[in-house]
Parts: sequence; structure tokens; C-alpha cells
Amino acid sequence: MMKYRKVLFMFLVGIILAFPSGSALASYVYDTCWDPPNFTVDQSHPYYFPMWLPSWDFEKGDYSDATFDLTYLEQYNLPINIYAADPASDTSVAANYNILFGTVPAPATPTSGTAQFNLLSALGSDDFNALFQGQSTLYLVAACHYEFDKACLHLEAVPVPPTLLLFASGLVGLIGLRRRLR
Repeated sequence: MMKYRKVLFMFLVGIILAFPSGSALASYVYDTCWDPPNFTVDQSHPYYFPMWLPSWDFEKGDYSDATFDLTYLEQYNLPINIYAADPASDTSVAANYNILFGTVPAPATPTSGTAQFNLLSALGSDDFNALFQGQSTLYLVAACHYEFDKACLHLEAVPVPPTLLLFASGLVGLIGLRRRLR
């Protein structure tokens, strides 16, 4: 009976370690901005720009936040469409910018502001994983009639917590201990 109490005690300690408070979970945060001098963009002259990416290799489900912000001045007449290039394609070909990040609707009068796009809801898993797994640079294009001011990318990810791995290895140890006690 004593050995089963020890096993039960070890099991309970393992459960407590497996469910830490939210603040104990390690998260990865990455922010980068593209902030060139302001310049005019129009339909005939779209603006292509790179955004550097972290070296994380997580899938969409591991991200807790992924947003893209575009700050623009004097937008008028047409919506601003932000596209990303399919990473498997040639990024110098305009037609390969085929993954829509989002759209800023066309205003009736010249407007300035910052539009934020939630990439977790805007992109499906295949597109998100293609753009953010194993890539070092994200290539984007924006077109409309406006003045480009700044673009920022914010990523947060929470990978599998180490305590969960510790808990799993503890369970394997308990199974081995049980076999040994038999």
C-alpha cells in the first residue's frame, strides 16, 4: 500500500507541474517595422517592400497574435490592398503577390490613418504556414492612391510549455516504476 501512495504522490506533483499559471508560459514576441521616407503610391506604381521575419518555425496554431499595421496618408478614391508573395514563387513577378493580407476600404474624401489586419483570422493555415514557416523575409505589395508612411508586423507565439514535456516524461517514469514494482 505504501508504494502506491508514493506513486500517487508523484503523479499529483506531476499534474501540478503540468498546469502552471499563464505567466509562467514562455512566449516569443517579435516586432519589426518598415519605415522609409514617405512617398506616393498609385495603381501604376505599386510599392513592393520586405519585412524581416524571426527564425521561429511554428505553425499557425502556435501563434497567439499576428498582426500587420499599415500607416498611410491621404488615401483617396481606391481601396488599399495588401498582398504577400507566395514564397515558393519568384517575388519579382507581380502576379505572384496573391495572398491577400487585407484591404483598407476606399474613402469618399482623402483620409489618413493606420489599418491593422489580424493575420490569424485573415489567412488560412496553409497560407499562414507558407508565409511564416522557414521564411526569412516576407515580401509585400501595396497599391492605391495614397502616401505610404510605415508598415509594422507583430508576432507572438506560445510553443508547447516545457513543463508539459516534463509531465510527459514523468508519466513515462511512473509507468516504468509501476512495472518495476510488480
